[in-house]
Amino acid sequence: MISQLFIYVVRQCLRIFLPSLFRKALVYQKGLNLLFGKSSKINEFRLWGLMFTLFGMGLMILGTAGIVFWGQAGKVFAAIFMVIGMIAMLASVGVYFWAGMLSTSARIIPCPECGRQTKMLGKTDRCMYCKTKMTLDPKQATDLDETEEIEESTQPQV
Repeated sequence: MISQLFIYVVRQCLRIFLPSLFRKALVYQKGLNLLFGKSSKINEFRLWGLMFTLFGMGLMILGTAGIVFWGQAGKVFAAIFMVIGMIAMLASVGVYFWAGMLSTSARIIPCPECGRQTKMLGKTDRCMYCKTKMTLDPKQATDLDETEEIEESTQPQV
């Protein structure tokens, strides 16, 4: 009877709190982006992998605390949180693998601002080091001076 009640309470807590934890993680990442600025796309994927790793490890540690607090009855609590933590850890492995595969196909170009070699995914990205916006498409470049645009338009076409 007590174990069924405990399982019911854990299910309800997971149903209520798990989505809010992911929302808080999204808000936390947006807050970090506002504080530190945006990062390159590959670094964003790696950040998500790190968040899944820390979340999974935290859940597994929280699960083992159930054994300490409730003894034999806490084993069910520990098992549930261990499984959820392992799923989060597997998700982090998938995210890191995906980021690695994207990293192998990324173009390596020098950053115009800091001069270091950086990887670029797609047409627009940011430098991995100084976070400068970069693009390969001249139509999307917005930081050109008016003098550069005038010089380009006045040069004869060959």
